[in-house]
Amino acid sequence: RAGTGKPRRFLACTDGLTVEDPETGLLWERKTTRVGVHDVSNLYTWSSTGTAADGTAYTVFLADLNTSPGFAGHTDWRLPFISELQSILVGLGVETVADADPPDPNSGLNETGQSTTCQVFPCIDYQFAALGGPTAASSYWSASNSATSPFIAWGAGFSDGFVGHFGLKEGDSFVRAVRAGSCSS
Repeated sequence: RAGTGKPRRFLACTDGLTVEDPETGLLWERKTTRVGVHDVSNLYTWSSTGTAADGTAYTVFLADLNTSPGFAGHTDWRLPFISELQSILVGLGVETVADADPPDPNSGLNETGQSTTCQVFPCIDYQFAALGGPTAASSYWSASNSATSPFIAWGAGFSDGFVGHFGLKEGDSFVRAVRAGSCSS
């Protein structure tokens, strides 16, 4: 937003497919409304067996992105950890997730200074929204399991700005891929 005094945090990569966050060192998939794995309206399961990472988020979505030559030339795309989703989430979901597995030491730190008040839906950083393509105002899977319940994974709610358990891993949620890197690496 012009005049906010906040410098631009996200960079649109020249490939037109990805968005760089130099502050976190992450490269994000840009969503579209075109048919295919990048379509914002696609829903995926975290698990097909109840606990393992073998749902369509892994066997269809990430498998497609990581098949050679890879999406945007990379084959190391993954689901984001809950703290990584929190870095683009706006709302009270910027909190510590105590039972994340593996442990997420950055959870709740809000190192990127995300707003804790969501006034416009979806509850996503407005700078990211301008470059990252559409975001469904709903729940997105993270790679973070629940340490206390193996049938549940953590997610971020871009409908309300909260993080939490959004049902069983066999249920449907949205996804967005991430990897460590930049537009040039």
